[in-house]
Amino acid sequence: CLQEVSAKWCGQLHAYFSDRFYHLVHAGYGNRFDGYMGVCVAFPVATYQLLDCRIERVADLRFWPRPPAPTPRQRFAGFFVDRWRELRG
Repeated sequence: CLQEVSAKWCGQLHAYFSDRFYHLVHAGYGNRFDGYMGVCVAFPVATYQLLDCRIERVADLRFWPRPPAPTPRQRFAGFFVDRWRELRG
């Protein structure tokens, strides 16, 4: 299992593992900025057979509710915290 694998490396890793009789599955979750980072899983083809493969992002499968809006008190306090941060630089 490999983490933080960019699309740039993915092709080379496929060739590497294929030469050693492994199958590599890559799931990219990143974006253009990070080179479409993702994770990979490699397994030996002599031991395991890939029967089905679903590559999905959890964020696409689950509804994530918006955080509640700040209360008037939180907005009031936030105003002063922001000014303090501006003064401190």
